[in-house]
Amino acid sequence: MISSLILGFVLFTGALAAPAGEGGSGQPASAAVHGDLTVPVLIGMKQKNIESMMDYVMEVSDPASAKYGQHYSQAQVDALFAPDDQAIASVKDWLVKSGIAANSINLSRNKAWVKFESTVSTLESLLAVNLTAPKNAKRDVSSEVKLPQQISSVVEFVLPSLNASSHATTGRRTKNRGRPSTKPFRGYFDPNSLENCNEVVTPACIRTMYKIPKPSGATPVANNVLGIFETDDNYYNQADMDQFMFTVAQNISARVKPIEYFINGAKLDATRENAGDESNLDFQMTVPMIYPQQTALYQIEYPKYGMEDFNFIFAQFQDALIGPYCSDNGDQGSGVDCSQYPVPSVLSVSWGSQEPLELYSYDVNIYKRICNEWGKLALQGTTVVVASGDNGVDGNGNKNCNNDPRFLADGASSCPYVTSVGATYLPPGTSVDGPEVAVTSYGSGGGFSNIFDAPPWQKNAVSTYLTQHDPKVPEAYFNKAGRAFPDIAAVGDNGFTVSKGAQLIGVGTSMSAPIIAGIFNLINEERLRAGKSTLGLVNPALYKALDEKKALFNDITVGSNPGSLSGQCHTQGFQAAPGWDPVTGLGTPNYPKLRDYFMSLGK
Repeated sequence: MISSLILGFVLFTGALAAPAGEGGSGQPASAAVHGDLTVPVLIGMKQKNIESMMDYVMEVSDPASAKYGQHYSQAQVDALFAPDDQAIASVKDWLVKSGIAANSINLSRNKAWVKFESTVSTLESLLAVNLTAPKNAKRDVSSEVKLPQQISSVVEFVLPSLNASSHATTGRRTKNRGRPSTKPFRGYFDPNSLENCNEVVTPACIRTMYKIPKPSGATPVANNVLGIFETDDNYYNQADMDQFMFTVAQNISARVKPIEYFINGAKLDATRENAGDESNLDFQMTVPMIYPQQTALYQIEYPKYGMEDFNFIFAQFQDALIGPYCSDNGDQGSGVDCSQYPVPSVLSVSWGSQEPLELYSYDVNIYKRICNEWGKLALQGTTVVVASGDNGVDGNGNKNCNNDPRFLADGASSCPYVTSVGATYLPPGTSVDGPEVAVTSYGSGGGFSNIFDAPPWQKNAVSTYLTQHDPKVPEAYFNKAGRAFPDIAAVGDNGFTVSKGAQLIGVGTSMSAPIIAGIFNLINEERLRAGKSTLGLVNPALYKALDEKKALFNDITVGSNPGSLSGQCHTQGFQAAPGWDPVTGLGTPNYPKLRDYFMSLGK
């Protein structure tokens, strides 16, 4: 008997790695995928208990829970969700009988993924579907795939997809340009002065704006590491970091270097001319704030075979933390991926993808799988912080709008198990302690998911916004019952940075996200010194504080988040308002209040 299976193969050829601010054109190319192309393939096994993820996360993340902060070990998480051994055996047996070499099939340690490499032609035979025919429009191949019933009943989906809707993007864009970059900084400034923070944001400005204490000089707590995710050949550069620290953080005399973890064959290009503005910005926003705490670079290779779905990149990164594909799982694999990297206490992600307007079942399944993997990290006590994007209500840019007025959500931010961060700035003439407003040089990403429902902790805040502050947006444009984002915000404009040896001004929510990540890492340090757990998912506690009228944030009430092509496709976006709003979330942080609040939680 054969049965249909929703698979991650949606045939669509075009530019897949468009940076934020550019987006895909929405016009599919008509090139064929070559049958001899070799691609890595992940089979997502159906997991037990996964439908109860929210309950498990709430149990350790809700301050009202008796088990708040009692996070799971990795082994406990594995046991809780691991697929049935017989199901895994049936999939392996099917692959071998279908011509996949047994020694090329690997199983992740948590048993959630079966991995192998195959040519496109072999996949066509395996899945009984034509993947190589050129098409001029998006094609849902999932409806054409037929698999044995015993396989389709235990498999959730197969990755990669041939789907351009999930192209890689950063949460950073060019100021006053059409390409994602920074702009040159010209002029002299005193790095220790707070007089011009509305023009050049330095570490001293950030520390003052959010009342972050100076380093105590104490030996850092072991294993309290802030991890930073990077990909797409965007490389951190040590010489740029050295120059940055010498220029604006001379109080730190030691040479600061992150721990380096390379995934899927990634390598660090140390040549300065190839330095990545994004990676440099991420580290330079965090290191002066959290020193002497350690940072870690998680660099994952971005596939060059032209079939990648950015969710595939996230899946492989998450596997590196879950890891490994090794012989201790009974596999005879090559061991290429036989490595596991430590899970950081806080993870900053300035990359993401756009929720597609056309939601095939595959799209829903893969976004939920990636989100549930973030949920597993939350269960283990990791805080995942993501940039909300730089195209306002247009997600990652929707250049022709597909004749559809609906707003587009950022795919990473829409997951309820991450903390989404929007952007603010200090308007001209504003002092360092003056009120911030929503950023105006680009639209800070924000809105409502079409895939995920609003989690329980934010329903009151969102209801208040929608009923008491008219968003002045037609209801047909957004899903008011969806997960709303961002959760919080931080300064995301005029950031001083050094890249390729040049002094630059950094712009984007990917400037904001690592600032927030650094703040949570500092709070973790204080909690760990007091014998408490790491924070894990902070969202339930943050929204509970709002419900209890505890002012942990600087409320941002001015600004909006228009789409990148506002006027052609959409309205001016949402408006900032008192309390939570889909432009700046709960507001920007007040470190002492946040620290005191979280220090009061848990045993």
